[in-house]
Amino acid sequence: MSPSSKTGSAAPRGAGGGSRSGLLDLVRLFASFDIVAYHTGGALGDGSMFRLGIGMEIFLLMSGVSVGLHSGERPLRPFLAERARRYLTPFAFWWVVYAALLSFSALRHEQPAFSWFEPSMIWRGSYYHLWFMPVALGVCVAVEALRLASRNVPSRVFVAVVLLLSPLLFHAGPALRPHVSIGVYEWVWAIPAVPISVAFCRIIALPRTPRWPLAMLCFAGAVALSGLAVWYVDRDTFPLRFAVGAFLIGLGFAVSYPSNALLFRIRTMTAGIFLCHPLVIRGVLRFIEPLPIALIAAIIWVLAACLTLVLQRTRLARFAGAPPETAAPVARHKPSHAVSA
Repeated sequence: MSPSSKTGSAAPRGAGGGSRSGLLDLVRLFASFDIVAYHTGGALGDGSMFRLGIGMEIFLLMSGVSVGLHSGERPLRPFLAERARRYLTPFAFWWVVYAALLSFSALRHEQPAFSWFEPSMIWRGSYYHLWFMPVALGVCVAVEALRLASRNVPSRVFVAVVLLLSPLLFHAGPALRPHVSIGVYEWVWAIPAVPISVAFCRIIALPRTPRWPLAMLCFAGAVALSGLAVWYVDRDTFPLRFAVGAFLIGLGFAVSYPSNALLFRIRTMTAGIFLCHPLVIRGVLRFIEPLPIALIAAIIWVLAACLTLVLQRTRLARFAGAPPETAAPVARHKPSHAVSA
């Protein structure tokens, strides 16, 4: 969600020559705002707004789908090395930035500079949202491994197996939460994204017949119903968030909606917005706290977007988030949509 290659000013085109679905860009925009609003509410001690918090699930699924669509473009080792660079380079940079911020805050309160540090922060990040970067990288590696291991399995069989196992995958999070630490739970939380992402890629690679959008919607709807059923039993928002996220992504692929230069530009900024928005929250929240929470979240999102845009135009561009994928994915039947991590 710092382009290393030119992105251009126009929306990219899919492999089949058609324009990228703008609805996917809108879903990505919604996800980035949802994350900002969720963390803004947390900073204000108000959990009433966007309590669902599905932005992380949407970003995680999009990352997994992106791997499945683009993994055939280059040999495995360079591809995985490039993925590691996309996620770990921004992670390391912002780890240092937020560590410096926490140390400065500790010194202001006459505490030891590293009183905030815990050993798990080495891989989880120095701030509450950075854990997503290594977890997303792990999902990318797992998606590629599952894609290679299942390449001889017919698509219909693979998708059916994923749907049959989805209730178990969704139940794993609530069942294991009381028994694992938060650092382990973050990885358990990401497990459903792996098979669901590969199944999405299998459907995307099918021939684009008039029934193809219906097949995509049926799969996304079935995953959503599975998540809703587990949520109803467990009363845990873990499966519900994945259910809504998977349905929105399936809808984005199935429904044709033209993209434009503005949506494409925002898409290139969402990863940077995710990485820097806590910095904006700490910097400006006390000045705008009397405003309605929805307006506060909107202001913080816009300021984070501006900061990302500034970073993308400097030598720090590679730290402003993973660059978008502009190349068309390699697929047997050339899908007309593309999605970026």
